[in-house]
Amino acid sequence: MVIYKGTIYISWNDYGNGDADIFLVSSKDGLNWTNTMRVNKDDLTNEKDQFFPVLSSNSEYLQLIFYDRRDSVNNTLIKVYYSYSKDGENFSEFSISEKSIDASMSSTGNDTEGMGD
Repeated sequence: MVIYKGTIYISWNDYGNGDADIFLVSSKDGLNWTNTMRVNKDDLTNEKDQFFPVLSSNSEYLQLIFYDRRDSVNNTLIKVYYSYSKDGENFSEFSISEKSIDASMSSTGNDTEGMGD
């Protein structure tokens, strides 16, 4: 959750479209919320996941950073994407990763563990 220009914003990832996408809602009073908005700009239901969003803001932008698999053929390679908006509704985004992270590689060698475990 973050407050930007007097508005509360909350972001999360959800599999409601068949793959994980980044969503956002906002409220000016904490009681009435906007309709859910999908933030990531890749093709809908492309079986590429976006997850672990982090919201922040400064005086100019509402900002999100998240993991993204849109550039991975088999949905295992991850890049970090940055998304930003001046109005909280229209977002631009780009990858800030020079290289992909291979999420199929476990740090313990245990196939039952994954990112976040």
